Amino acid sequence: MRTPVEQSDSRKKASTAGRITGKFWMLLIAAALIISLVACSNASPATSSSAAATSTSAATSKPAATSTSAATSTSAATSTSAATSTSAAASTSAATSKPAAQPTPTVNKYGGTFKFLSNDTATLMGYPPTASQTGAFYAGFCLEGLIRVTDKPFIYSPALATSWDLAPDKSSYTFHLRKGVKFTDGSDFNATVVKWNIDNCIKAKRAELAMVTSVDVVDDYTAKINLSSWDSVTLYQFAGGLTSMASKAAYEKNGEDWVNLHPVGTGPFIFTEMERSQYTKFVKNPDYWDKGLPYLDAIQIDVAKDPTTLQALLLRGGYDGALQTDAITATNVIKGGNYAANLGAMGNFVWWYNDTDPASCWSNIKMRQALEYAIDKQQISDAFGQGFTHPSYEIIGGIAETPGNNPGTTPRKYDPAKAAQLVKDAGFPNGINTTLEVNTQFNGDWIVAQQNMLAKAGINMTINLYPTNVMQTKALEVTPPNTLRYTRARGGPFDMLTVTNADLVTGSIKYPGTKRPDGFDTLLKQAMQETDGNKVLDDMNKMEQLAYNDLMFVPVYISQDVNVWGKNVKSDQGTIMYNGGRSDAGGARYVYLVK
Repeated sequence: MRTPVEQSDSRKKASTAGRITGKFWMLLIAAALIISLVACSNASPATSSSAAATSTSAATSKPAATSTSAATSTSAATSTSAATSTSAAASTSAATSKPAAQPTPTVNKYGGTFKFLSNDTATLMGYPPTASQTGAFYAGFCLEGLIRVTDKPFIYSPALATSWDLAPDKSSYTFHLRKGVKFTDGSDFNATVVKWNIDNCIKAKRAELAMVTSVDVVDDYTAKINLSSWDSVTLYQFAGGLTSMASKAAYEKNGEDWVNLHPVGTGPFIFTEMERSQYTKFVKNPDYWDKGLPYLDAIQIDVAKDPTTLQALLLRGGYDGALQTDAITATNVIKGGNYAANLGAMGNFVWWYNDTDPASCWSNIKMRQALEYAIDKQQISDAFGQGFTHPSYEIIGGIAETPGNNPGTTPRKYDPAKAAQLVKDAGFPNGINTTLEVNTQFNGDWIVAQQNMLAKAGINMTINLYPTNVMQTKALEVTPPNTLRYTRARGGPFDMLTVTNADLVTGSIKYPGTKRPDGFDTLLKQAMQETDGNKVLDDMNKMEQLAYNDLMFVPVYISQDVNVWGKNVKSDQGTIMYNGGRSDAGGARYVYLVK
């Protein structure tokens, strides 16, 4: 549809053309039509009104933000590696692979109100040091970090910092901040605010920032973060979440209790209201520093904790999708034809055991191999995963899911005859009895199916069910000999080094009684001190080869959270609010709706 200005121009041209006769009259009419069509195709849609942007949140008084040039927008900047950054527009290291480009805002994208369902409600969200996990996600619509993760492990892109430098002795990071950025309460974003936010995390004694000793304000747009130690995941801690930048002015004016429920940031959306366990609402930030974004005019998240209710609401219509549905609900909703699945965070479901005690059958590598060969992972995935799971052949969660990466291992595919022979070769010609300890929430036909598969190999398994609180205690105890436990291992492409260092290193409280293969810890220590992201991944691939060949535990399948979105929901990012292996509310800036 043409704008009123275009319509007026057309009428003037048509009037002029009416005074011309013959061939010239026809030519001018044609020219006017062409001009109108071109102007129409280039016209930008209306954005949300300033009145909409000044709804109930106190964070809504917003002086116009200083214009940000295309050269300094995140979309224009090139991603940088885990090492250093000399310029937001340049790659930092010749040793790194080509950085992943950020999506570029596309003109003429229509917004509208993005209304979707969630099974969880926001709680503490506006003050990062005390924000809950769910609250941090909700706050992500409003608050931003200094940098952003990408879909490449250990590669980051600029956000509120345009570039950063690691000191030669790795004693500090210096962040060069984006100029002209305003919080949505009108206050300035600068180095003083960065120091205030990081200092709050230090005072809260958050383990994630245990390596940060202090923050120096070098000048208005330069902040130096001093470190007592450095490793390859240090930079990751500044990619939002705990270190998201909240308004210092809003905190000082309203207090922590208010800020906890009213996030005020520099992000693409402005919090307006929340009715706990019912809904949370946001509107577009019309002065967002990344010009052209966001596309959406508003976001409304309604809470539906019960899967049956969530399914009924989606099928009834009126919603653009839902976050983290279960596989059965997603399947039923998708059958209607109006929704499609968009997979989210992953979990690696594994068997683990005591293989350090010689009295345990699992101390014999042949028994561990038999356990894997005996399970038809593809059948389990196909029969019980509703199309949202796939077989797993990885120990380090996410390493095989990392785009473009091949860990270099050879999967042990289903071979029941080989499994049975390995059991005999391990010294159990008549088979062996074992016990599975499993959380009641993981119980189901698929557990029984695996029990039957193991029986064919001579591994006779008794299933013992325990509630979540009991299994949480057992998870910290050494598994009895000949016993199996079943769990969802942490990890994904974006945090696999962090999780490996926390869960799989020798001495970790996770997987007690499970042996770490020789050389694993050495490679991990090396990876943790590497500044080149590609070399970190190389070290991790070598670690994976050691762990999988020795079967630190037996992976069964990969399951991902299932987000269901209407076919009218699109994103320049490709995925909907999901980036680098984790949920990303800030990714809503790239989302738009198709009428």
